[in-house]
Amino acid sequence: MKRRAFLSAAVVMTAAMLSACSTTSGPRLAPERQLTIAAPKMKVKEAVAALMVSRGYQIQRDTDFVMDFATNTQNFMATLLLSSRYDGRVETRVSVTFIGDNPTQVTWRAALVTNPGSAFERPTDITNNPEGDNVQTQFVAIKTQLEK
Repeated sequence: MKRRAFLSAAVVMTAAMLSACSTTSGPRLAPERQLTIAAPKMKVKEAVAALMVSRGYQIQRDTDFVMDFATNTQNFMATLLLSSRYDGRVETRVSVTFIGDNPTQVTWRAALVTNPGSAFERPTDITNNPEGDNVQTQFVAIKTQLEK
């Protein structure tokens, strides 16, 4: 009798705990950062490329609308938390999209990538972190410079 009461109580408790769980539709991506610069697209791309290269990034891809930059992260804690046994490197990537021409809309997203260059890449969005704020500040400086 006691066993049956205990089992019933356990089932009720489990059901109560599971019913309180909320489900989500999947991981939510951080919103992209946007900036509109009243300058020709090529001048904006040149300024962004110069900024990112001066900060130690390498250009990975350059098309008419997208520029991708990457560098090994200098953040010890990010390396400690995000590195894997497969590859101990963690890469910081910034992808910048350019739409329009005078004014040019600049949209960008930053990520820390575990296992860069492999089939097992795992990006972690850092667009709204302090590194993202730093990039945004630099892009606002580019806007100010080009709109003079």
